Amino acid sequence: MVGDGDGNTGEGFQIGMNDLDGKTLRDLLDYIESAEFREAAYSFEEKEQAAIEVEKVFYRHASEWVQKPVQPGDPIPVLRGGERVGWMSGTILCPITDPIMRAALAEDYRNLNDARSDLEKISQSLSEIAGAMISLDAGEVAALERPMTLDASDEQPLEAHNRLSGKIIREIGYIRSFTLAAQSIAKTASARISEIDGELAARGVGPGRPRTERYHAVAVELGRLYANVLGERPTYSDGKDGLSGNFTPALRAVFDALGWKKIDLDGPAKSAVQSITERDLGVPKFH
Repeated sequence: MVGDGDGNTGEGFQIGMNDLDGKTLRDLLDYIESAEFREAAYSFEEKEQAAIEVEKVFYRHASEWVQKPVQPGDPIPVLRGGERVGWMSGTILCPITDPIMRAALAEDYRNLNDARSDLEKISQSLSEIAGAMISLDAGEVAALERPMTLDASDEQPLEAHNRLSGKIIREIGYIRSFTLAAQSIAKTASARISEIDGELAARGVGPGRPRTERYHAVAVELGRLYANVLGERPTYSDGKDGLSGNFTPALRAVFDALGWKKIDLDGPAKSAVQSITERDLGVPKFH
């Protein structure tokens, strides 16, 4: 088994040591360029972008709720009777808006199966490519590590964090950086496949959740956050003059950020209003 110099054997990522003509690696790289792979990768990027947009609109409306500017990632004041009694905060791995996104991504049975298929392709492809990278001899690694020369037309101004990221990658080495990233993504994809298998098993055989359930679930999670922050029940107001109040415009903005611009708010908003319990309205426990 070939290692990466740090004692890591890359077990589970080997595709064979006899690919002397590089055919397997070329085939795998061709797949990376295929429309099928790009579509699967785009799905991940699309969901990540949606999460960013949801966080932005949530914090914008939360600022209106508490009448104080709060930026994405900042703690949000928890108010009772207009007085601050604590702070609501998330983490990098679990932001405040995470329950909303989990509800939004509660896919129906068919979509879960499609997602599982895409994840398997990504996991398998990245695992094989990482194995191919590990299998390269020192000469080929050195050739691939040569800095790439860009034409003037290809050069784009880089933000500071991108320049820093590029410097770090160059210091680590392109091959090693890519291999570590590929292994990490492949492992994460495999873990997500296991989660999907568990959810499918829990649902049993059948069509799964109705397509509208996630709309209601997102509204309920936003309603709970509203109740947690203000200690008030959300209200639904959509009259002839348009949306009004604190909650309804926020719900519309979240739906729009998720790409649900044509989804009517009536049913989901009423679900949110009805779901709030006394526990949601009480003062949260802070640790």
